[in-house]
Amino acid sequence: MSEELSKVAKLDHANVANEVINNMIDYLIDAVDQLEDRPKYSIISFYSAVELFLKAQLMSDHWSLIVTKDANIEKFKDGDFSSVTFIEAIKRLKDVLNTPVGQEGVNRFDTVRKRRNKLVHFFHGLESEEVKQEVAFETLLAWESMYHLMISGWKQTFIYYQPELEKISARFAAKRYLVNFKNIVHLSSAAYIFAKCDTSKNCIFCNTRALRANSVLGELEETTCDHCQHEAKRLRLPCSGCHGVCFIKGWHSYCDLCHDSWPEGALVEILQNSGVQMVANCTTCAGGDTVFKFYGSYLCASCLNLTDLITACDGCHRKWNSELTDSYHVGCPACEGSPRPLGR
Repeated sequence: MSEELSKVAKLDHANVANEVINNMIDYLIDAVDQLEDRPKYSIISFYSAVELFLKAQLMSDHWSLIVTKDANIEKFKDGDFSSVTFIEAIKRLKDVLNTPVGQEGVNRFDTVRKRRNKLVHFFHGLESEEVKQEVAFETLLAWESMYHLMISGWKQTFIYYQPELEKISARFAAKRYLVNFKNIVHLSSAAYIFAKCDTSKNCIFCNTRALRANSVLGELEETTCDHCQHEAKRLRLPCSGCHGVCFIKGWHSYCDLCHDSWPEGALVEILQNSGVQMVANCTTCAGGDTVFKFYGSYLCASCLNLTDLITACDGCHRKWNSELTDSYHVGCPACEGSPRPLGR
């Protein structure tokens, strides 16, 4: 590629990336606005936002990553190209950019994708309240995974849109009343959708004062809500601003006394400032350098996943908090391993 063409490509890449993010935001606004009264169109808009979200991250490196093959900048500018599918985008994010979505996020996005396909291609009624609640619940979970990436691992791509995304997140959180949590039996242990509780006994999911906490290890606790049965983990740490107790739930942190709250990455920053060394990456949330030693075990500072071992990939030598099988050949969440010799 010539130097002049390279400059043009970079300029177009930046402009179109911004347009993609703006379109994504428009779809997200449509999705949250229609979630209650027009759930069919809400899920269609939301999945469109998911696709643009994945493509925007790909374009943060180069516009050609959203083109299936034979990338040509003139055809790209004219809209004459085939863009990557959901599966292709997930693969390129992991294999090319080393910014994986994480399996939980992939599962949640894929649930929305399948729901959207049923609505678009087949008769799939949304008349029953139970189905409407499922749609709302699936959307809220998928949004939680999307927003977590926007404010953490993919923050640099969406940094200039944080104020708008924060408002959208609040609007999604306000839709929690659409779900009768007692009818939803597949609650996720990592579904930290709602950012801040008022007290240590308020459930972070349904905001009902019905939380029970049991000690797991040291300051780590498991909580269960007697109202919605939602399960989660949290850390009890002293608040730096007062004499209260700081509750850290993965990427959401608050104090039960002064009600101060901390942004994404608070626990990682607190630990690093205290001289704690991060020893591995997390396979559960795809967190990079978020795992530290914790009372003889290993805890992820992002999702609070507790494990007993650290395994190094034989392919790229990165360390992970789970067992890796035949990693020299099949790789790990960050690599594809080494190719097998021909004939074997």
